Amino acid sequence: MAKKLLYIVLCSIGSTLFGQILGTRIEKDKIQVAEPTEFRILISGVRNPKVEIPNLKSVFPHHIEIIKDSLVSANQSSGYERIFQITSYETGTFKIPEFTINVNGKALKTVGYELEVINNVSENDPMAENAMPSQVDLGLREYWEMYKFYVLGGLIGLALLFLVVFITKYYRKQQKPDVKLKNKYLRQLKELKKKNYGEENQREYYIILTEILRNYLSISKKIPADVLLTDDLINNLRAKNTFTSEVTGNISQFLLRSDEIKFAKKRTSLTTMREDFDLVKNLVETAVPEDLEDNENYRHVE
Repeated sequence: MAKKLLYIVLCSIGSTLFGQILGTRIEKDKIQVAEPTEFRILISGVRNPKVEIPNLKSVFPHHIEIIKDSLVSANQSSGYERIFQITSYETGTFKIPEFTINVNGKALKTVGYELEVINNVSENDPMAENAMPSQVDLGLREYWEMYKFYVLGGLIGLALLFLVVFITKYYRKQQKPDVKLKNKYLRQLKELKKKNYGEENQREYYIILTEILRNYLSISKKIPADVLLTDDLINNLRAKNTFTSEVTGNISQFLLRSDEIKFAKKRTSLTTMREDFDLVKNLVETAVPEDLEDNENYRHVE
């Protein structure tokens, strides 16, 4: 009541002294939580007013919400009137500070207010029961409807993951035996080279070298090279055209020379020994596919 009286007095004084009146009024300064009230701005005694009002969302405390903003009038006859419908969803006493309004380039200041927000609804009040959310018992069907897309999405994701893992493992499984096989003989060749055999132990050198070649041909070329006699093995290679005629000829010479050294105790030069080593090494290395040469499992024998 006192603030309404102050509002009327200020309007009267302003009209008498200044010819234009700025008045503000709050409809209720004590409300329930979420109950709306009006904050009114009235300017009279001025023709065709040009009014600049600051953004009240930044002026009011953050506890106070503006629900509605209505411009009632802004013309020559009735002046300017604007109504803000406000409320608060929190209890407490909140201060609406003074702020400045520009009217035709002249700064006019409002008065401050206090808005008290209370909550008189008790837990036993029927209105409180309506306002408070009630618990709803959900059945299996309701839960399925709520989460079915998440479940289906998760199952699809798992299926894709298992598919990728399966394809990856299958591909590696298809490639891995060949890589292991070739690495096996490349490592054996490397170990043979480390022993640095000379002319005095050529027989042992050729026994190991021919065994590497025969085992390699048995597994990689599906030729029973580990049990065939030398002549039979050479005829098999020629009959099946396993290699080019030139390579087959080099293998034939190597096998025959190895038999002479192993069984007839003949000798050969260190140059020939190195050439025979390179022949076996090249046969193993050239069988490695180009796309596997950069594989970390592949090792080149120098």
